[in-house]
Amino acid sequence: MATTRKRTWTTATGESKEAWVVTYADSEGKRRTKTFDRKKDADAFRTTVAVEIRNGTHTPNSMTKTVRTIYDEFSMVLERRNRDGASMGDVTLAHFKGDMERHILPLVGGIRANQLSFDDVMRVVDRMRTNGLSARTVKSRLYYLRNTLDFGIRRGYIATNITSAVMKELGPIRAAKVATFTTDEISRLLNVARTKKYNGSARAAAQIEIFVNIAVFCGLRKGEIYALAWDAIDLTNLVISVRKSITRKNEIKGPKTEAGVRDVPFPPHLVDLFRSWRLEHYRINEGGYLFYVGVQGSSLKKFAGGDMAHSWYDLMARADIPPLAPGKHKHFHSLRHFAASYWIDSGLPVTEVAHMLGHATFDETLQTYAHPLVKRDRQINVLNGMAFDLRPEQVATKPRRSIGVTCST
Repeated sequence: MATTRKRTWTTATGESKEAWVVTYADSEGKRRTKTFDRKKDADAFRTTVAVEIRNGTHTPNSMTKTVRTIYDEFSMVLERRNRDGASMGDVTLAHFKGDMERHILPLVGGIRANQLSFDDVMRVVDRMRTNGLSARTVKSRLYYLRNTLDFGIRRGYIATNITSAVMKELGPIRAAKVATFTTDEISRLLNVARTKKYNGSARAAAQIEIFVNIAVFCGLRKGEIYALAWDAIDLTNLVISVRKSITRKNEIKGPKTEAGVRDVPFPPHLVDLFRSWRLEHYRINEGGYLFYVGVQGSSLKKFAGGDMAHSWYDLMARADIPPLAPGKHKHFHSLRHFAASYWIDSGLPVTEVAHMLGHATFDETLQTYAHPLVKRDRQINVLNGMAFDLRPEQVATKPRRSIGVTCST
Protein backbone atom coordinates (compact mmCIF):
# COMPACT_ATOMS: atom_id res chain seq x y z
CA MET A 1 0.00 0.00 0.00
CA ALA A 2 1.32 3.45 -0.91
CA THR A 3 1.06 6.30 1.58
CA THR A 4 1.79 10.02 1.52
CA ARG A 5 3.17 11.89 4.52
CA LYS A 6 4.34 15.41 5.17
CA ARG A 7 7.96 15.94 6.23
CA THR A 8 9.13 19.17 7.88
CA TRP A 9 12.59 20.26 8.96
CA THR A 10 14.68 23.31 9.77
CA THR A 11 17.85 24.12 7.89
CA ALA A 12 21.12 25.15 9.50
CA THR A 13 20.22 28.78 8.84
CA GLY A 14 16.92 28.42 10.67
CA GLU A 15 14.71 28.28 7.59
CA SER A 16 11.66 25.99 7.82
CA LYS A 17 11.22 23.50 4.98
CA GLU A 18 8.57 20.95 4.03
CA ALA A 19 8.16 18.16 1.49
CA TRP A 20 5.79 15.31 0.72
CA VAL A 21 7.07 11.75 0.83
CA VAL A 22 5.40 8.77 -0.86
CA THR A 23 6.27 5.43 0.71
CA TYR A 24 5.39 2.12 -0.90
CA ALA A 25 6.50 -1.49 -1.27
CA ASP A 26 7.38 -2.56 -4.83
CA SER A 27 6.31 -5.83 -6.43
CA GLU A 28 9.14 -7.65 -4.66
CA GLY A 29 8.17 -6.22 -1.27
CA LYS A 30 11.09 -3.80 -1.07
CA ARG A 31 10.30 -0.51 0.68
CA ARG A 32 10.81 2.55 -1.51
CA THR A 33 10.29 6.30 -1.14
CA LYS A 34 10.01 9.28 -3.45
CA THR A 35 9.95 12.93 -2.34
CA PHE A 36 7.98 15.79 -3.91
CA ASP A 37 7.77 19.52 -3.31
CA ARG A 38 3.98 19.62 -3.73
CA LYS A 39 1.32 17.39 -2.19
CA LYS A 40 -0.55 17.38 -5.50
CA ASP A 41 2.40 15.75 -7.26
CA ALA A 42 2.92 13.27 -4.43
CA ASP A 43 -0.72 12.17 -4.48
CA ALA A 44 -0.65 11.77 -8.26
CA PHE A 45 2.47 9.58 -8.03
CA ARG A 46 0.96 7.52 -5.22
CA THR A 47 -2.11 6.80 -7.32
CA THR A 48 -0.02 5.92 -10.36
CA VAL A 49 2.41 3.68 -8.54
CA ALA A 50 -0.43 1.81 -6.81
CA VAL A 51 -1.97 0.99 -10.20
CA GLU A 52 1.41 0.01 -11.69
CA ILE A 53 2.21 -2.32 -8.80
CA ARG A 54 -1.21 -3.92 -9.05
CA ASN A 55 -0.74 -4.43 -12.80
CA GLY A 56 2.86 -5.57 -12.46
CA THR A 57 4.21 -2.72 -14.61
CA HIS A 58 6.10 -0.63 -12.06
CA THR A 59 9.85 -0.13 -12.24
CA PRO A 60 11.50 2.13 -9.62
CA ASN A 61 13.67 4.96 -10.94
CA SER A 62 16.70 3.49 -9.21
CA MET A 63 16.40 0.33 -11.34
CA THR A 64 15.68 1.91 -14.73
CA LYS A 65 17.95 3.61 -17.26
CA THR A 66 17.51 6.13 -20.05
CA VAL A 67 16.51 4.99 -23.51
CA ARG A 68 19.96 6.04 -24.74
CA THR A 69 21.76 3.91 -22.15
CA ILE A 70 19.61 0.87 -22.93
CA TYR A 71 20.28 1.42 -26.63
CA ASP A 72 24.04 1.55 -25.98
CA GLU A 73 23.92 -1.75 -24.10
CA PHE A 74 21.73 -3.37 -26.75
CA SER A 75 24.07 -2.17 -29.49
CA MET A 76 27.00 -3.85 -27.76
CA VAL A 77 25.07 -7.14 -27.73
CA LEU A 78 24.22 -6.81 -31.42
CA GLU A 79 27.83 -5.96 -32.29
CA ARG A 80 28.99 -9.08 -30.46
CA ARG A 81 26.44 -11.16 -32.38
CA ASN A 82 27.69 -9.58 -35.59
CA ARG A 83 31.30 -10.51 -34.79
CA ASP A 84 30.25 -14.04 -33.91
CA GLY A 85 28.19 -14.40 -37.09
CA ALA A 86 25.04 -15.02 -35.04
CA SER A 87 22.18 -13.80 -37.27
CA MET A 88 23.27 -10.17 -37.33
CA GLY A 89 24.67 -8.89 -40.61
CA ASP A 90 26.58 -5.70 -41.22
CA VAL A 91 23.74 -4.09 -43.16
CA THR A 92 21.10 -4.87 -40.53
CA LEU A 93 23.31 -3.54 -37.75
CA ALA A 94 24.12 -0.38 -39.70
CA HIS A 95 20.43 0.28 -40.39
CA PHE A 96 19.53 -0.23 -36.73
CA LYS A 97 22.19 2.12 -35.40
CA GLY A 98 21.76 4.73 -38.11
CA ASP A 99 17.98 4.98 -37.78
CA MET A 100 18.05 5.01 -33.98
CA GLU A 101 20.67 7.77 -33.94
CA ARG A 102 18.97 9.79 -36.66
CA HIS A 103 15.27 9.50 -35.94
CA ILE A 104 14.61 8.23 -32.42
CA LEU A 105 17.30 9.00 -29.85
CA PRO A 106 17.39 12.78 -30.46
CA LEU A 107 13.79 12.94 -29.21
CA VAL A 108 13.58 10.27 -26.50
CA GLY A 109 17.15 9.22 -25.74
CA GLY A 110 17.35 11.24 -22.53
CA ILE A 111 14.06 9.97 -21.08
CA ARG A 112 14.10 7.27 -18.42
CA ALA A 113 12.60 4.16 -19.96
CA ASN A 114 10.02 3.73 -17.18
CA GLN A 115 8.80 7.30 -17.82
CA LEU A 116 8.61 7.01 -21.61
CA SER A 117 5.02 7.81 -22.52
CA PHE A 118 2.69 7.13 -25.41
CA ASP A 119 2.89 10.81 -26.36
CA ASP A 120 6.71 10.68 -26.34
CA VAL A 121 6.73 7.89 -28.91
CA MET A 122 4.02 9.56 -30.98
CA ARG A 123 6.23 12.64 -31.19
CA VAL A 124 8.86 10.43 -32.79
CA VAL A 125 6.26 9.19 -35.26
CA ASP A 126 5.09 12.72 -36.08
CA ARG A 127 8.65 13.96 -36.59
CA MET A 128 9.47 11.14 -39.02
CA ARG A 129 6.28 11.74 -41.00
CA THR A 130 7.05 15.48 -41.10
CA ASN A 131 10.50 14.62 -42.47
CA GLY A 132 8.87 12.81 -45.38
CA LEU A 133 9.06 9.17 -44.31
CA SER A 134 6.15 6.97 -45.41
CA ALA A 135 3.84 5.36 -42.88
CA ARG A 136 5.34 1.97 -43.70
CA THR A 137 8.89 3.23 -43.18
CA VAL A 138 7.96 4.92 -39.91
CA LYS A 139 6.51 1.70 -38.55
CA SER A 140 9.60 -0.23 -39.58
CA ARG A 141 11.75 2.26 -37.64
CA LEU A 142 9.57 1.81 -34.56
CA TYR A 143 10.54 -1.87 -34.56
CA TYR A 144 14.06 -0.75 -33.67
CA LEU A 145 12.78 1.15 -30.62
CA ARG A 146 10.51 -1.73 -29.64
CA ASN A 147 13.40 -4.21 -29.85
CA THR A 148 15.56 -1.87 -27.75
CA LEU A 149 12.94 -1.61 -25.02
CA ASP A 150 12.29 -5.36 -25.16
CA PHE A 151 15.99 -5.73 -24.35
CA GLY A 152 15.42 -3.37 -21.42
CA ILE A 153 12.58 -5.59 -20.16
CA ARG A 154 14.84 -8.65 -20.31
CA ARG A 155 17.43 -6.75 -18.28
CA GLY A 156 14.87 -5.61 -15.70
CA TYR A 157 15.11 -1.91 -16.54
CA ILE A 158 11.40 -1.61 -17.37
CA ALA A 159 8.31 -3.78 -17.01
CA THR A 160 6.36 -2.88 -20.17
CA ASN A 161 7.05 -1.62 -23.68
CA ILE A 162 4.97 1.42 -24.61
CA THR A 163 6.09 1.15 -28.24
CA SER A 164 3.85 -1.88 -28.73
CA ALA A 165 0.80 0.22 -27.82
CA VAL A 166 1.82 2.91 -30.31
CA MET A 167 2.31 0.38 -33.11
CA LYS A 168 -1.11 -1.10 -32.36
CA GLU A 169 -2.59 2.39 -32.53
CA LEU A 170 -1.00 2.94 -35.96
CA GLY A 171 -2.71 -0.22 -37.19
CA PRO A 172 -1.76 -2.49 -40.08
CA ILE A 173 -0.16 -0.80 -43.07
CA ARG A 174 -0.65 -2.27 -46.50
CA ALA A 175 2.50 -3.19 -48.36
CA ALA A 176 3.53 -0.72 -51.02
CA LYS A 177 2.34 -1.66 -54.48
CA VAL A 178 5.20 -2.89 -56.63
CA ALA A 179 5.14 -2.39 -60.38
CA THR A 180 5.54 -5.78 -61.99
CA PHE A 181 5.87 -6.91 -65.60
CA THR A 182 3.33 -8.14 -68.11
CA THR A 183 3.85 -11.51 -69.79
CA ASP A 184 4.65 -9.71 -73.04
CA GLU A 185 7.34 -7.61 -71.33
CA ILE A 186 8.88 -10.71 -69.76
CA SER A 187 8.97 -12.43 -73.14
CA ARG A 188 10.79 -9.45 -74.63
CA LEU A 189 13.24 -9.35 -71.72
CA LEU A 190 14.07 -13.04 -72.08
CA ASN A 191 14.52 -12.76 -75.84
CA VAL A 192 16.69 -9.66 -75.66
CA ALA A 193 18.77 -11.16 -72.82
CA ARG A 194 19.90 -13.87 -75.23
CA THR A 195 21.63 -11.32 -77.43
CA LYS A 196 24.93 -9.70 -76.57
CA LYS A 197 24.66 -5.91 -76.65
CA TYR A 198 26.84 -3.93 -79.01
CA ASN A 199 30.41 -3.59 -77.67
CA GLY A 200 29.26 -5.21 -74.43
CA SER A 201 31.16 -7.75 -72.34
CA ALA A 202 30.33 -11.36 -73.28
CA ARG A 203 30.54 -12.37 -69.62
CA ALA A 204 28.23 -9.55 -68.54
CA ALA A 205 25.73 -10.49 -71.26
CA ALA A 206 25.76 -14.14 -70.18
CA GLN A 207 25.37 -13.16 -66.54
CA ILE A 208 22.37 -10.87 -67.07
CA GLU A 209 20.73 -13.64 -69.12
CA ILE A 210 21.15 -16.28 -66.42
CA PHE A 211 20.14 -13.84 -63.66
CA VAL A 212 16.92 -12.91 -65.44
CA ASN A 213 16.05 -16.54 -66.16
CA ILE A 214 16.60 -17.64 -62.55
CA ALA A 215 14.52 -14.73 -61.24
CA VAL A 216 11.67 -15.23 -63.71
CA PHE A 217 11.40 -19.02 -63.55
CA CYS A 218 12.54 -19.68 -59.96
CA GLY A 219 11.62 -16.49 -58.10
CA LEU A 220 14.97 -16.13 -56.34
CA ARG A 221 16.04 -12.82 -54.87
CA LYS A 222 19.03 -11.07 -56.40
CA GLY A 223 21.14 -11.68 -53.28
CA GLU A 224 20.27 -15.40 -53.38
CA ILE A 225 21.36 -15.62 -57.02
CA TYR A 226 24.65 -13.88 -56.29
CA ALA A 227 25.37 -16.39 -53.51
CA LEU A 228 24.73 -19.52 -55.59
CA ALA A 229 27.51 -22.11 -55.55
CA TRP A 230 27.84 -25.17 -57.77
CA ASP A 231 26.97 -27.55 -54.94
CA ALA A 232 23.55 -25.87 -54.80
CA ILE A 233 22.77 -26.62 -58.47
CA ASP A 234 21.43 -30.13 -59.21
CA LEU A 235 21.50 -30.42 -63.00
CA THR A 236 20.16 -33.98 -62.88
CA ASN A 237 17.04 -33.38 -60.78
CA LEU A 238 16.67 -29.74 -61.92
CA VAL A 239 16.69 -28.25 -58.42
CA ILE A 240 18.37 -25.20 -56.88
CA SER A 241 19.06 -25.51 -53.13
CA VAL A 242 18.75 -22.02 -51.64
CA ARG A 243 20.88 -21.86 -48.50
CA LYS A 244 22.70 -18.52 -48.66
CA SER A 245 22.30 -14.91 -49.64
CA ILE A 246 24.63 -11.96 -49.98
CA THR A 247 24.13 -8.52 -48.46
CA ARG A 248 24.83 -5.08 -49.87
CA LYS A 249 28.14 -5.18 -48.04
CA ASN A 250 29.18 -8.40 -49.77
CA GLU A 251 28.74 -10.66 -46.76
CA ILE A 252 27.49 -14.20 -47.19
CA LYS A 253 24.76 -15.08 -44.72
CA GLY A 254 21.94 -17.52 -44.14
CA PRO A 255 18.28 -16.71 -44.73
CA LYS A 256 16.32 -14.48 -42.35
CA THR A 257 13.93 -17.30 -41.42
CA GLU A 258 13.85 -21.08 -41.58
CA ALA A 259 11.42 -20.83 -44.48
CA GLY A 260 14.19 -19.20 -46.54
CA VAL A 261 15.99 -22.54 -46.67
CA ARG A 262 14.30 -24.27 -49.60
CA ASP A 263 14.71 -26.30 -52.76
CA VAL A 264 13.33 -24.69 -55.91
CA PRO A 265 12.86 -26.54 -59.22
CA PHE A 266 13.95 -25.01 -62.50
CA PRO A 267 12.97 -25.67 -66.15
CA PRO A 268 15.25 -27.76 -68.40
CA HIS A 269 16.48 -24.88 -70.54
CA LEU A 270 18.39 -23.50 -67.55
CA VAL A 271 20.65 -26.57 -67.69
CA ASP A 272 22.21 -25.27 -70.90
CA LEU A 273 22.66 -21.82 -69.36
CA PHE A 274 24.42 -23.25 -66.30
CA ARG A 275 26.66 -25.50 -68.38
CA SER A 276 27.54 -22.72 -70.78
CA TRP A 277 28.39 -20.40 -67.89
CA ARG A 278 30.63 -23.00 -66.26
CA LEU A 279 32.42 -23.73 -69.51
CA GLU A 280 32.94 -20.18 -70.75
CA HIS A 281 32.73 -17.73 -67.83
CA TYR A 282 33.10 -19.42 -64.44
CA ARG A 283 36.22 -18.48 -62.49
CA ILE A 284 37.43 -21.16 -60.12
CA ASN A 285 37.25 -20.12 -56.48
CA GLU A 286 37.37 -21.82 -53.08
CA GLY A 287 33.64 -21.48 -52.38
CA GLY A 288 32.56 -22.63 -55.83
CA TYR A 289 30.50 -19.47 -56.30
CA LEU A 290 29.13 -19.21 -59.83
CA PHE A 291 29.50 -15.47 -60.18
CA TYR A 292 32.85 -14.94 -58.48
CA VAL A 293 34.60 -11.96 -60.07
CA GLY A 294 38.10 -13.23 -59.31
CA VAL A 295 41.08 -11.20 -60.45
CA GLN A 296 38.84 -8.22 -61.25
CA GLY A 297 37.85 -7.89 -57.59
CA SER A 298 37.12 -9.95 -54.51
CA SER A 299 33.47 -8.92 -54.33
CA LEU A 300 30.81 -11.41 -55.37
CA LYS A 301 28.40 -8.49 -55.57
CA LYS A 302 30.40 -6.79 -58.33
CA PHE A 303 28.56 -7.55 -61.56
CA ALA A 304 30.66 -9.22 -64.22
CA GLY A 305 31.87 -6.57 -66.64
CA GLY A 306 30.30 -3.65 -64.81
CA ASP A 307 27.46 -2.51 -62.60
CA MET A 308 24.32 -4.64 -62.20
CA ALA A 309 21.99 -1.62 -62.27
CA HIS A 310 23.54 -0.38 -65.52
CA SER A 311 23.19 -3.80 -67.17
CA TRP A 312 19.61 -4.15 -65.94
CA TYR A 313 18.50 -0.72 -67.20
CA ASP A 314 20.27 -1.33 -70.49
CA LEU A 315 18.41 -4.64 -70.89
CA MET A 316 15.03 -2.99 -70.27
CA ALA A 317 15.83 -0.24 -72.77
CA ARG A 318 16.73 -2.81 -75.43
CA ALA A 319 13.49 -4.67 -74.64
CA ASP A 320 11.51 -1.43 -75.17
CA ILE A 321 10.26 -1.34 -71.56
CA PRO A 322 9.85 2.36 -70.70
CA PRO A 323 10.61 3.80 -67.24
CA LEU A 324 7.70 4.26 -64.84
CA ALA A 325 8.63 7.92 -64.58
CA PRO A 326 11.71 10.00 -65.42
CA GLY A 327 14.59 8.30 -63.63
CA LYS A 328 12.35 5.61 -62.11
CA HIS A 329 12.50 2.07 -63.47
CA LYS A 330 11.02 -1.28 -62.59
CA HIS A 331 13.32 -3.11 -60.19
CA PHE A 332 15.00 -6.44 -60.82
CA HIS A 333 13.03 -7.65 -57.78
CA SER A 334 9.86 -7.18 -59.84
CA LEU A 335 10.81 -10.37 -61.70
CA ARG A 336 10.21 -12.25 -58.45
CA HIS A 337 6.79 -10.61 -58.18
CA PHE A 338 5.99 -11.70 -61.71
CA ALA A 339 7.03 -15.29 -60.98
CA ALA A 340 4.84 -15.50 -57.87
CA SER A 341 1.83 -13.99 -59.61
CA TYR A 342 2.24 -16.25 -62.64
CA TRP A 343 2.44 -19.38 -60.47
CA ILE A 344 -0.67 -18.41 -58.52
CA ASP A 345 -2.57 -17.50 -61.65
CA SER A 346 -1.61 -20.86 -63.20
CA GLY A 347 -3.25 -22.73 -60.35
CA LEU A 348 -0.23 -23.63 -58.22
CA PRO A 349 -1.42 -23.86 -54.58
CA VAL A 350 -0.54 -20.72 -52.65
CA THR A 351 1.14 -22.78 -49.93
CA GLU A 352 3.53 -24.22 -52.54
CA VAL A 353 4.19 -20.76 -53.97
CA ALA A 354 4.99 -19.52 -50.46
CA HIS A 355 7.48 -22.37 -50.02
CA MET A 356 9.17 -21.66 -53.36
CA LEU A 357 9.50 -17.99 -52.42
CA GLY A 358 10.82 -18.74 -48.94
CA HIS A 359 7.85 -17.26 -47.07
CA ALA A 360 6.85 -18.54 -43.65
CA THR A 361 3.12 -18.03 -44.37
CA PHE A 362 1.04 -17.80 -47.53
CA ASP A 363 -0.62 -14.61 -46.21
CA GLU A 364 2.59 -12.73 -46.97
CA THR A 365 2.65 -14.26 -50.43
CA LEU A 366 -0.89 -13.18 -51.28
CA GLN A 367 -0.57 -9.68 -49.83
CA THR A 368 2.80 -8.87 -51.35
CA TYR A 369 3.31 -10.84 -54.54
CA ALA A 370 -0.02 -11.76 -56.11
CA HIS A 371 -0.41 -9.28 -58.95
CA PRO A 372 -3.39 -9.56 -61.32
CA LEU A 373 -2.43 -11.36 -64.53
CA VAL A 374 -5.75 -13.01 -65.33
CA LYS A 375 -7.12 -12.12 -68.75
CA ARG A 376 -10.69 -10.79 -69.04
CA ASP A 377 -11.98 -13.77 -71.07
CA ARG A 378 -10.75 -16.12 -68.37
CA GLN A 379 -12.46 -14.06 -65.68
CA ILE A 380 -15.70 -14.21 -67.65
CA ASN A 381 -15.29 -17.97 -68.11
CA VAL A 382 -14.89 -18.51 -64.36
CA LEU A 383 -17.97 -16.41 -63.57
CA ASN A 384 -20.01 -18.22 -66.23
CA GLY A 385 -18.99 -21.54 -64.73
CA MET A 386 -20.03 -20.29 -61.31
CA ALA A 387 -23.42 -19.24 -62.72
CA PHE A 388 -23.94 -22.67 -64.33
CA ASP A 389 -23.17 -24.43 -61.04
CA LEU A 390 -25.49 -22.22 -58.99
CA ARG A 391 -28.23 -21.32 -61.52
CA PRO A 392 -28.06 -24.03 -64.24
CA GLU A 393 -31.60 -23.28 -65.45
CA GLN A 394 -30.45 -19.85 -66.64
CA VAL A 395 -27.26 -21.01 -68.44
CA ALA A 396 -27.63 -22.98 -71.67
CA THR A 397 -24.28 -24.80 -71.68
CA LYS A 398 -21.57 -25.26 -69.12
CA PRO A 399 -18.44 -23.30 -70.11
CA ARG A 400 -14.98 -24.81 -70.06
CA ARG A 401 -13.64 -24.80 -66.51
CA SER A 402 -10.65 -22.53 -66.04
CA ILE A 403 -7.89 -23.15 -63.56
CA GLY A 404 -8.26 -20.82 -60.61
CA VAL A 405 -6.26 -19.82 -57.57
CA THR A 406 -6.10 -22.63 -55.05
CA CYS A 407 -5.01 -22.71 -51.46
CA SER A 408 -4.27 -26.06 -49.88
CA THR A 409 -4.40 -26.49 -46.15
